[in-house]
Amino acid sequence: MIEIIVNGQNYDGFLDFSVQKSFLDLSAAFSLNAVNSENLSFPLKVNDSIEIKFSDQSIIKGFIEKIAPNYDASTHVISLSGRDLLGDLIDSSISGEFQNTVFNTPISLIQIAQELLKNFGYENISVTSNVTLEDFTKGELKAMEIAGGAFEFLERLAHLKQVIMTNDGIGNIIFDRPSQERLPIVVLNEFNNNDNNIISGDLNIDYTRRFHTYQVISQGNPADQTQVNESQATLVNRNGTSIDNEIRPTRQMIISASESLTPAQATSQAVWENNIRRAESKVYRCQVPGFFINEEKSNIWRPNLLVQVKDDFAKINSPMLINAVNYSNSLSGTFVNLELLAPDAFTLEATQTPNQTASNDLSQEFIGSS
Repeated sequence: MIEIIVNGQNYDGFLDFSVQKSFLDLSAAFSLNAVNSENLSFPLKVNDSIEIKFSDQSIIKGFIEKIAPNYDASTHVISLSGRDLLGDLIDSSISGEFQNTVFNTPISLIQIAQELLKNFGYENISVTSNVTLEDFTKGELKAMEIAGGAFEFLERLAHLKQVIMTNDGIGNIIFDRPSQERLPIVVLNEFNNNDNNIISGDLNIDYTRRFHTYQVISQGNPADQTQVNESQATLVNRNGTSIDNEIRPTRQMIISASESLTPAQATSQAVWENNIRRAESKVYRCQVPGFFINEEKSNIWRPNLLVQVKDDFAKINSPMLINAVNYSNSLSGTFVNLELLAPDAFTLEATQTPNQTASNDLSQEFIGSS
């Protein structure tokens, strides 16, 4: 059962809808088309609260941000879209008051996020981490500029701890790394198999944004000196490097840090840039029926889970990481569009699973006929 709840009241005048969630995005988003009776005012407005549920499971809570009526002599359709409760955090800038904050160290990433949310007046938003994180030291935060966008500030801190800041769709922040949890299902497209569950799919391999060497350059100042024996030359030229051995050595990227970093922080930033570009270079997408992976409708498709993919046409037979999920419902049916990455997408050392061979490695060119 699908429920769309606006300002606490069930609304059943929708034609279709979609909800988008991504492991790499802090905020989830939704869009829907609704019908309206002729000569009647449309009951939904910008800033109305909205919640979408599947079988009593809340998928997204947020606000309507855009409304676009479309009508002619016979039809009146209104398109609506918006984001979850964290959309405001993405758009907002840090206040002057918070910019002067002096954190008492050691302090955790969760505590910093909670203090920032409190400054914005957010209520009932939890901040959790699915992985163990070391606290920030005074030296790590000393040169960190507290300014700009609220999301960008927290994202910079998350990158230093090599974690991804993501969401649960209903307004809570989660710091996480790629999961090792594996779903008990196979996403299947086998030749001559009537039990396939892949409706459509595509594979995109694009190395144009990847480089062999990533070097982050940061210039410190004497006030930021973190090591007693640090030389003046090292102080004003703090570098960090990460190597991608899948890319030819002639491709290099130099990144000038926007703030003073320690050598360890510069290296962390270089590794992060390497990992993200590597992850985004090999993407497999497919559409499967329904929102749930089991008949009991107790386990919904969601990002940051591993699932076995066997697609003969794309020559894939490997566990893959679900990066993004798009739930859609219309007159055509109920579907989930999955965006999947290689299971080692966010690690520098590619690991080959026992079921993988050179013939099904995602680094190969897509082979098939149109």
